[in-house]
Amino acid sequence: MAETLEIIVSDDGLRTVVKQITPKTTVEDVMAALKAAGVSHGISGESIQNNISTSQKSNRAIGDVVVAEGTPPKAALPPTSSRRKMALSFPH
Repeated sequence: MAETLEIIVSDDGLRTVVKQITPKTTVEDVMAALKAAGVSHGISGESIQNNISTSQKSNRAIGDVVVAEGTPPKAALPPTSSRRKMALSFPH
């Protein structure tokens, strides 16, 4: 039976955390929860696997595990009103 996981996506949408990974958590549980939460980019399979392994070896839950991180968008161009205007003259 699949474990129910609480997924928290940051306000800016650039970081996703699993609230708690237990010794019973599987990679499939985490991936299904991420899919259900609409997370599809920046997923760290390494972080997921490492934290599951650590939880199983220690037989303890691990809290607030970062499982996905996005890349912030590049800065947008300033509004057109603040761009420098140029006048070009061509000889006739």
